Amino acid sequence: MRNSAYPHEITKNLKMLEFATEVFVLGDYPILFKSTPKTFADLGCMDYMLALSSTRIYVNTALELGDFDKKKAYNYNAHIIEQSLKYVTSGNKKILEDSVSYYKELKRNNILYPTKQMMFPSQINSG
Repeated sequence: MRNSAYPHEITKNLKMLEFATEVFVLGDYPILFKSTPKTFADLGCMDYMLALSSTRIYVNTALELGDFDKKKAYNYNAHIIEQSLKYVTSGNKKILEDSVSYYKELKRNNILYPTKQMMFPSQINSG
């Protein structure tokens, strides 16, 4: 029985991905949503990513994610840097420095937002 308080169909692809080396930064706003949740019910059906450590990330998407390579990790890091208000950190100083440099490059070239859309699968790019 479906709860009428949650009108969205919830079909998810949940993944816990782990890298052999540290690739993620962590920040004070660690969840990267595909789009901004507007209601509490949206949280159950929206695509999002959450780095749990510098080597692990939890991904919850409606469509199959596909490969999650180091480039996608740097894109995730850039968005965590953008939305964090107080701090970003990493267990690896070089990853932190490289992520900040990459973030600044994306901002300078005005391509930060499009990289967020490419992080998540869509009907257009999933096939």
